[in-house]
Amino acid sequence: MLRSSGAEVLVVGDESAADRALAAGAPDVIVSDIKRGEDREAGFTYVRRLRAQGTYTGPVVYFTSENTQARRELAREVGALGIAVAWSELFRYLDEVMAARSAWAGAAGRPAPSGPPGRPYDGPPG
Repeated sequence: MLRSSGAEVLVVGDESAADRALAAGAPDVIVSDIKRGEDREAGFTYVRRLRAQGTYTGPVVYFTSENTQARRELAREVGALGIAVAWSELFRYLDEVMAARSAWAGAAGRPAPSGPPGRPYDGPPG
């Protein structure tokens, strides 16, 4: 669905592949599930590690089937934009990312990007 909207999407199968993809260039946004296998908090743990290492400081959205108060609190703790359980919610978050990206580009004297999120972008400097 994201690709049909014109977004460049890179799907990875595990954290090692995600680490390699991030080493190649920071995406505009990471969209992640929360539960992986038996680990019900793997997505939070992974983003927490990325933040601690400084590997990725950009926006994160969790796309999952369960949005509880506890999960919303954990998402806030790791600095995620939020949790989406429906495509419409995910697109709302992605629209926010694009709006912020356009505002940053304008403030930096760069042309505003067009279309959905793509690569490369690592957020505003500083």
